[in-house]
Amino acid sequence: MTQNQIAKLYGTTKQNVSFHINNIFEDAELKVDSVVKDYLTTAKDGKKYFVTFYNLDMILAVGYRTRTSRAIYF
Repeated sequence: MTQNQIAKLYGTTKQNVSFHINNIFEDAELKVDSVVKDYLTTAKDGKKYFVTFYNLDMILAVGYRTRTSRAIYF
Protein backbone atom coordinates (compact mmCIF):
# COMPACT_ATOMS: atom_id res chain seq x y z
CA MET A 1 0.00 0.00 0.00
CA THR A 2 1.05 3.61 -0.48
CA GLN A 3 1.08 6.12 2.37
CA ASN A 4 -2.21 7.55 1.10
CA GLN A 5 -3.81 4.11 1.08
CA ILE A 6 -2.55 3.36 4.61
CA ALA A 7 -3.92 6.69 5.81
CA LYS A 8 -7.30 5.91 4.29
CA LEU A 9 -7.30 2.41 5.79
CA TYR A 10 -6.68 3.72 9.30
CA GLY A 11 -8.72 6.93 9.03
CA THR A 12 -5.80 9.28 9.59
CA THR A 13 -3.67 11.69 7.57
CA LYS A 14 -0.80 10.97 5.21
CA GLN A 15 1.38 13.21 7.38
CA ASN A 16 0.63 11.04 10.42
CA VAL A 17 1.48 7.88 8.47
CA SER A 18 4.73 9.44 7.22
CA PHE A 19 5.65 10.46 10.77
CA HIS A 20 5.18 6.91 12.05
CA ILE A 21 7.04 5.35 9.12
CA ASN A 22 10.03 7.60 9.77
CA ASN A 23 9.99 6.67 13.46
CA ILE A 24 9.74 2.97 12.64
CA PHE A 25 12.88 3.25 10.53
CA GLU A 26 14.70 5.41 13.11
CA ASP A 27 13.90 2.88 15.85
CA ALA A 28 15.17 0.11 13.55
CA GLU A 29 11.88 -1.73 14.10
CA LEU A 30 11.86 -2.60 10.38
CA LYS A 31 14.48 -2.35 7.65
CA VAL A 32 13.80 -0.25 4.56
CA ASP A 33 15.01 -2.97 2.18
CA SER A 34 12.54 -5.49 3.53
CA VAL A 35 9.35 -3.40 3.57
CA VAL A 36 9.65 -0.80 0.79
CA LYS A 37 9.30 -1.24 -2.97
CA ASP A 38 9.31 1.59 -5.51
CA TYR A 39 7.32 1.09 -8.69
CA LEU A 40 7.54 3.19 -11.82
CA THR A 41 4.18 4.45 -13.07
CA THR A 42 3.19 6.64 -15.98
CA ALA A 43 0.73 9.49 -15.53
CA LYS A 44 -1.87 10.53 -18.10
CA ASP A 45 0.44 13.30 -19.30
CA GLY A 46 3.14 10.75 -20.12
CA LYS A 47 5.47 11.65 -17.25
CA LYS A 48 6.93 8.78 -15.26
CA TYR A 49 6.91 8.74 -11.47
CA PHE A 50 8.13 6.40 -8.76
CA VAL A 51 5.45 5.38 -6.27
CA THR A 52 6.52 3.86 -2.95
CA PHE A 53 4.62 0.86 -1.66
CA TYR A 54 4.92 -0.70 1.81
CA ASN A 55 4.35 -4.34 2.67
CA LEU A 56 2.07 -5.83 5.33
CA ASP A 57 4.70 -5.63 8.08
CA MET A 58 4.84 -1.85 7.71
CA ILE A 59 1.07 -1.52 7.40
CA LEU A 60 0.61 -3.36 10.71
CA ALA A 61 3.42 -1.43 12.43
CA VAL A 62 1.85 1.89 11.42
CA GLY A 63 -1.56 0.70 12.60
CA TYR A 64 -0.11 -0.23 15.98
CA ARG A 65 1.37 3.24 16.35
CA THR A 66 -1.58 5.29 15.10
CA ARG A 67 -4.02 3.71 17.55
CA THR A 68 -7.07 5.06 15.74
CA SER A 69 -10.30 3.13 16.27
CA ARG A 70 -10.02 1.76 12.74
CA ALA A 71 -6.40 0.67 13.31
CA ILE A 72 -7.39 -1.14 16.50
CA TYR A 73 -10.20 -2.89 14.63
CA PHE A 74 -7.89 -3.89 11.80
